[in-house]
Amino acid sequence: MLRSFFEDFKSVCKFLCKPSSWIVLAFAGAILLIGSGILMTGFDFGVPARLVCSGADDKFLVLLFILGFIFLILSVAAVGAILVMIENVLARRPPDYSGLWLPVAALGCGLVSYAILKMACL
Repeated sequence: MLRSFFEDFKSVCKFLCKPSSWIVLAFAGAILLIGSGILMTGFDFGVPARLVCSGADDKFLVLLFILGFIFLILSVAAVGAILVMIENVLARRPPDYSGLWLPVAALGCGLVSYAILKMACL
């Protein structure tokens, strides 16, 4: 039992020693920060009878639903693109920046979604 815990701890330490893991963790942290900002802005937890903000009408809710779905898909794809870029750097291959648009698009979509939500939930 203790031996498996020690092996798991060593595995986590090896993972955290790589710079690529910190890049992926920083991107995941940025995505979580944007997502929690959207959650805290879009929902009114003070009034249990009204969870969604009162200023949002149907067109904003549909737009936010579509942007949220795109944000989710782009975020998952962006992690893969980041890992491929890091693997190319570590293998000393020439840098290929064609997949860089995915993380930028994911962060941009999340920030646009947050801005629309702030505008709708005055």
